[in-house]
Amino acid sequence: MVKKIVSLANFYLFQMEHKDKRKEAEITCIIIMYIVNNYIMDTIIFIVDSLFKFTLLFLFNLIWCIYFFKKNFVRWIVTIALTIIEYLTIYIINKKKCKKSNLSKLEQQRIKDILNTFIYMPQSETIDFFYNLLCTKHSPSKFEKYIYLLNNNKNIVLFFNIKIDKLSTNEFSEIIKSLNNKNLDKLIVLCNGYDKDLEMERNNIPFEVIFLSKEEIYFQLLKKYEFYPQILLKKQKNNKKTYKYILFSVFNKKNTRRYFISGTCLFLASFFSPLKFYYVLVSSLLIVFAIVSYFNFSSLKANNFELFD
Repeated sequence: MVKKIVSLANFYLFQMEHKDKRKEAEITCIIIMYIVNNYIMDTIIFIVDSLFKFTLLFLFNLIWCIYFFKKNFVRWIVTIALTIIEYLTIYIINKKKCKKSNLSKLEQQRIKDILNTFIYMPQSETIDFFYNLLCTKHSPSKFEKYIYLLNNNKNIVLFFNIKIDKLSTNEFSEIIKSLNNKNLDKLIVLCNGYDKDLEMERNNIPFEVIFLSKEEIYFQLLKKYEFYPQILLKKQKNNKKTYKYILFSVFNKKNTRRYFISGTCLFLASFFSPLKFYYVLVSSLLIVFAIVSYFNFSSLKANNFELFD
């Protein structure tokens, strides 16, 4: 974080011809805005997210502590202690999972199949496929080597370099040269991976550059638009819904709110019902579903961003 701020400040200092107070003030404002957007907002989101997770665990523990313990003091102490232990345990487990792939074997195989489909497909057919895909929601224009799209007053170009090898710096420079006369806002390059040097190289380009490879092509284009190559569609028709797929659907993060509201309502209703144990049992079960859904790592895709904004 500090290195980014320092590099940002050095960049603007380098651009200045004269170090007057006005320019120094502009640099200070830019650095402050950078800190707010990239650090403070992320911290706020993390705090809110952590509080909600803590609340889910706290409510589950409170339900059973009220049922088993008579003294309020004991109830609150045990509830808080259990919640802290459970939260830290789940946090450590999720952190370890972050280091591993969050894709199921079924999705990994789909991505592999679709990548091979485009690698051995003629480029003209690849462009035709993605042109038809974009036509479902946009009004693109097709050219010999790329697709042009105007979205939210932004000039966007999709360039295709899906091959066995990764996108090299030389190939990227050739792409930029071919688009040199275009007034672009964003360039999206579809490829089978890219050289690490391109991470720095694309910062020197006057417009935004996004590399889509493997998982990103699948999630940001194919799955988002529900548009697949014919080879993949044939395989999908023969694939039955697996046990993991059913579990993923039940414990999808989108279901957290429903489980949480239902469990809370049943828990409150247990105070007015003679069948208190059954209300507590079902409400705690729903809260467990909410906890599992909210902590469900497989539903936290890193590829969740708006491609054409």
